[in-house]
Formats: sequence, structure tokens, C-alpha cells
Amino acid sequence: MELLTAEDEQRLWGEIQSGSRLAKEELFERNTRLVSMVLKKYHPNEVVSFEMMEVAGLEGLWKACGKFDPNKGRFSAIAVLEIRQALHQLFKASKNNFTSSTSDDGFIPDVDPDETFDTVYSLEKLSEYLQEDEWFVLQNKPYMTYKELGTKLSKGPRQIQRILARARTKARHPSISGVIIDF
Repeated sequence: MELLTAEDEQRLWGEIQSGSRLAKEELFERNTRLVSMVLKKYHPNEVVSFEMMEVAGLEGLWKACGKFDPNKGRFSAIAVLEIRQALHQLFKASKNNFTSSTSDDGFIPDVDPDETFDTVYSLEKLSEYLQEDEWFVLQNKPYMTYKELGTKLSKGPRQIQRILARARTKARHPSISGVIIDF
């Protein structure tokens, strides 16, 4: 299936605003690859299966379809954030319920749900350390050019490069829960 252009997103958004469920479904269907892309960075364990992660990711994508506004950025950037948030909620819920998950014979699996949770948590923690423009650039750079980012933030391409470099430096700093995030 073809990737959506900014014009396609704008058209679908207009139809969604008019109440078209078909447009929302098309936006969803044409972006399901984003769920796969995000899931590659997470690993299932004995508490959270791949299928559970996939369902949570798809729910996050559907939620992004309802929140999308092309004036605030490309759909993919919004969708990735919503997918990650849905996964974060899944891992958090599994962490909270982990101690009560036993098999019939009372065996509690020897798994640390924090291993998967830490990656999601560190992204949330990272957003607290970054300035708003740094977080925006870091999240949208894979989907937008320096010029597009500059237009959104009313800055030049060189300034965007500096903001991105500063954000990447902060993201790799060990004080962010010791987890190195590769952006």
C-alpha cells in the first residue's frame, strides 16, 4: 500500500472532520505499518505477548486517527506517539498485575517486567528533560525535512540542526535512567 502524502492526509482529515468513518478507516489502514515499526523496538515476555502488544499498538493508532490535525504535524509523528503511549500503558498495567499472575501450580515466572517497561518509561522521562522544540524535532525528524521542521517552529534549517544535535546529546546522557535511546 502506498504511503500517504501530506495532501492525502489533508484530504482524509477534511473527510474525517465531516464525519466520514471510511476516511478514518483508510487513514488507519494505510498506516498500520507504523505499528510494526514501533513494535520492533519492544520485546514480548512471559507477561506481555506479541499479540497483546500488537493489539495495544493498533488501539493507539486508532486513537491517533481521531486526534490527527495536519496543522500540528504529520500523521505518522502523532501516531508513533500514541502507539508508544498505548504500549506504555500495557506494560505499566502488566507490571502492576505481575505479582498476581501465577500458574495453576502457584509458580511465579522469574521475569523482570521492568526490562521492557524501562525503555518506554525512559522515553516519557526523556520528554521531561527536553525543551518543547527539542522534543518536537526529535519526534518528527524521521518524517519531516529540516525545512519543514523549521517552518513549523519558525526557525531556519541550521537552527533545527542545532536543536536536533542538542536533543540527541540529552537523549544519550546516562542520567536518563541509564537507558541509552538511539535517535
